[in-house]
This record gives sequence, C-alpha cells and structure tokens, in this order.
Amino acid sequence: MNVTTANNTNLKGSLLASGQYDKNGNFIDNENLNLKTKTLTFSNSTDSSYSSNNSFNVGTNIGFSKGAKDSKPNNTDTKINSTNLAFSNSLGYQRNKTLATLGKGNIDIQDKESSDDITSLNRDTNNISKTMINMNYGVDVDATLDHRLLTKEGQKQIAEDFVKTQMITNTIGQIVTNATVGVKDFFNEVEKLNTTYETIKSKIAQDETLSKLLNSPTYTDEQKNAILNNLTQEVMIQLGYNPVTTKLIATTETGRDGEQVKGYYSLKTNSSFVNDLYNSNNYELITTSATEAQRAMDAQDGSTFNQSQEYRDDRAKYSQDFGTNVADYTNFALGYTGQGLLSTATNSLTNTNQVTSTPSVFNSKTANNNIEFAWLSKEEGDNWGVQGAVIGGGIEFLAQTVPAIAKQYYQNGASLTNIDYWQILKDVDYTDVGAMATVGAATPVELGAINSAKNIKKSWDSYKKYDNLADKTTKNLNKKARFENKANDNRNTIVKEVGIQGSIFYGKQKLQEINDVNKGNE
Repeated sequence: MNVTTANNTNLKGSLLASGQYDKNGNFIDNENLNLKTKTLTFSNSTDSSYSSNNSFNVGTNIGFSKGAKDSKPNNTDTKINSTNLAFSNSLGYQRNKTLATLGKGNIDIQDKESSDDITSLNRDTNNISKTMINMNYGVDVDATLDHRLLTKEGQKQIAEDFVKTQMITNTIGQIVTNATVGVKDFFNEVEKLNTTYETIKSKIAQDETLSKLLNSPTYTDEQKNAILNNLTQEVMIQLGYNPVTTKLIATTETGRDGEQVKGYYSLKTNSSFVNDLYNSNNYELITTSATEAQRAMDAQDGSTFNQSQEYRDDRAKYSQDFGTNVADYTNFALGYTGQGLLSTATNSLTNTNQVTSTPSVFNSKTANNNIEFAWLSKEEGDNWGVQGAVIGGGIEFLAQTVPAIAKQYYQNGASLTNIDYWQILKDVDYTDVGAMATVGAATPVELGAINSAKNIKKSWDSYKKYDNLADKTTKNLNKKARFENKANDNRNTIVKEVGIQGSIFYGKQKLQEINDVNKGNE
C-alpha cells in the first residue's frame, strides 16, 4: 500500500498499515506499507463506558398437606414454608486507550525535526488497544428465610436437619478414607446412622431416669453400667443385631497387642468391657461403649478380628467413628427433647476429686469384672488401645497388683468365688506403697485403703512372729493379741471406707464370712 502526503500525516488513535483481516477478525500486517510524508505526528485516543443494573425479586414457597382438598393460598391446610428475597445492584466503569499505530514497511519522513519522535510510536498492529481502568461495583443479596426459624419447634427441626445432613457427609468421608467401606455401602451406611439417631432420640424421650444420668456428673458404678448398656443395646436391636452386655472394669491389665485398653470386645464371652481408668466422663463412656458395640456387630457379621493389621486399623477407626456418632447423637437428642446436654464433667478413677462414694476399683461387681477380663485370652477379640497411658500410682497399685495375683490363683485351680482375698493382701509386695501413695491421682479413700492394707500386712507379720515363738510368755501372748487386733481393726477400716460388702477388692464373701475365716489362713 502506497501513501503520499504533501504536508503532514497525523495518526490519532488510528492504524495505518498494509495488510488484511483473517476470518477471526485479526489484522495481519504484510509489512508492505510505503509512506512518504513531509511530517508525521501522532496521538492516542481514549474512550470511557459506564454500565449499571438493578433488580429486585421476592418469592414464596407454599406447602400443602396431604389433607388439602385444593391448592388455594387461603386453604387452612396450606403453610408458607419459606420466603426468598433477591436484590442486585451493580455499577461498571471502563476506560480504554487506542494507540496510534503505524505498520511496518518503508517510512519516508522528509522533515523529521518538525515531526514527532516515532520511537515512541506503536508499531505492533496486534496490540492497538489497552484497558487502563476496569472497575465493577455491586451488591448481590440472595436470602431465603426458613419460616421454621420463627418458632422454637421449627428451630429444633432445622438443627435436626443439619444432623441428618452430616450423616451423608460422614458416610462420604468413610468411603473416601476407610478401606472397609465401599461406594456400594453408601445408602446402607446413611440408613444405619439415621436409625441409630432415631433410636437414641426415642429412648431418651421415653426414659427420664436415663436422661438424668446422662446429663449428671455424679453417679455410682451401677449407674455407669446403665449408661453403658441402655442406649447401645437398644441401638443394636434396632439395627438387627443381638445386644451384648457391656461390663465396667477398672484395671491396667493389658489387652490385645499388649495395649492398655479404653474398651475391649471378647469373642469368647460375647461381651464388651469399658475401662473406667481411661473414660473420664459420660461422653467417653458412651463413645467407648458404642465403639465396642460396633465390634460386637462385626463379630455377628462373621469377623474373627484376624485380618491384616491395616484392615484392623481401618475397622477400628470405623468403630470409633460410630462410637463418636452415638455420643454426638445422644448429646443432641438430650437437647432436642429438652433434657439438657450430655455431661462432660470428669467422673472416673483418674479424677482426683472422685465424686462416687464407691470408686470402681473398690466396687465388688466391677472388681469381679476385672478378674473376668484378666483371664481372657485377649487375642480372641479386639480393643481400643490407649497409647502412652499414665495412671496415678495408688490407682495403679490397686488396679494392677491385686488382679494379677487373683489371676494366678485362678490359673492354679482356685474357684473365683472361693479365692481368699485377704490372703491376696499378704502376697502383695508393699515395698513401694509409701511412694505410690504420694502420687496426686490417689483419692483420700484410696490412700486410706492402701495404708490400711499395708498395716494389715505389717500386723500379720508381727502376729506370726510372736505366734511362732517357743516362749509363750504372757508378754508375748499379749503382743500377739495386740497385733491381731491391729490387723482386724485395719481390715474393718477398709471395709468401712470403701463401702463394699465382702473382700477388700474383689471378694464375694460377706463381712461376717471374712470375720469367721480361720486366723491361721487369714
């Protein structure tokens, strides 16, 4: 393209080049521009644009019950469920610059001194426009008012909807992260959680006594057993399984893989165990009880807990998640039915301010559960292990030393109902009792019992010393009688302090039977 100008050529926000546009509208410079001009001047041009938009919308969702005969808005069986409000207000401003552009080719400027400096002239024919400002301001409101928010009952229903929605997200999480749950299990898993929640809500609504226990931090071991069994047994029934008994223990006896146990399920006895040493409140008691209930359901589905360690770990996580769900549903159901919330106040053997009048380690029923747990083959089941567990010295002394000796008695052929628990006291090594008694986790009742037990040992050793003397003088006989009386006094102190009928820790014998035991066997 040839362009000749006798005087001045002025480019103002325009393109002067030789070429053509392709089918997409892009200019292709063929670099064949021949420009001859006396002078060349140029300048860029700018343009601005404004835009604005406003909108407003209101919508109402009306529901009709099955009993409605027509769909007229004023029908008594209709109800406005929600109102939707949508409002939009936007403002836009854009400022563009169009560059003066000269294509490539032969450029002949005769009077360069009177011309603009073409070194600042745009020569890129594909980039002739630049956006300097592009701003958009706006407000968008899209709100839906759920009319259930306007009533307390409606607010409860909304909260329950959130709980049930979470059942879906929890199930998706299980499918994604847990090898023991697959996509094919999705609907069954959601239905399982829904049935569990509805069962718990119904049970709590109907059982006022249980509800009071659940939101109270003060209870006995018998009440703890009620907490452990009432909910989980009903859930198992509604899920189509045979309920199992959950037993409270308080022990440092290890479970499978040598772990301290928070909970354990036994295939041999088809029963679960929850350890009071490692479950400090209602929430944890229910979580652990439901975890072991899930293990019991797995057993009824055919599991023998002999899968690979990886599978066992995944299934343990699944069981613990189920336990957490049960505890969460219990907490929500209490609030939903207007009966408070699940207590998280500490009430276990690890609490220095033990509120139960009879701590679990001294409770005869719990103690017998300890013995049952002690002689179980732990490989015939599985447990929720506790890593790095630390128990106070006094509790550990009572919970670990005595059941170990009782277990040895049992293995040697003794009947559990006939073990002489007072004799067990004499087999205990009391060397470190003084040091153990200084540990902060020990309760006053526990310390009193430990010291009394220690004194029984001392008194009985002294009694035997003087009983074996050949010199049966009055002085020696009096000392023998004095040490015998001290042993009996300390024994009675223990029985009084711990409030149990029978032996100091695990006995089933009545107090009178203990007093009638032959002194030589005592």
